Amino acid sequence: MSDEERRRSLAALDAAAGAAYRASTAEQGRISQIWRERDDPHPLDVVEVLTADIGGYVSKILRGGQFESIVAALEHLRRMAVFEDPILREFCDAHAGAYPALMRYLETLEAVRLEAMAIFEAARDSRA
Repeated sequence: MSDEERRRSLAALDAAAGAAYRASTAEQGRISQIWRERDDPHPLDVVEVLTADIGGYVSKILRGGQFESIVAALEHLRRMAVFEDPILREFCDAHAGAYPALMRYLETLEAVRLEAMAIFEAARDSRA
């Protein structure tokens, strides 16, 4: 796949993630109401951090921005595996069936992360 094809794929996934996020807002509202009264970590806090961090890389890739270190960016993205976060994993194991729109968003966000990683891996390999 060419660099341009990868960017187009990433742009399409990013647009799908945006639509999935918007479609999950009602479920996120219900989750917020429930977790407001709990003492355990809020799963939506994790979702927002992952959304911002992954989205930051995607935005810069799509704008054609330069990265100080492709290797560092790739390693950071590797550490952001959506379903490997312990708070999200516990939440998904317990509540996935109750929040299908949020689950679709998380799956799409993970696909975005993987596509961004593929772009960084191709860039790294082309420089080697």
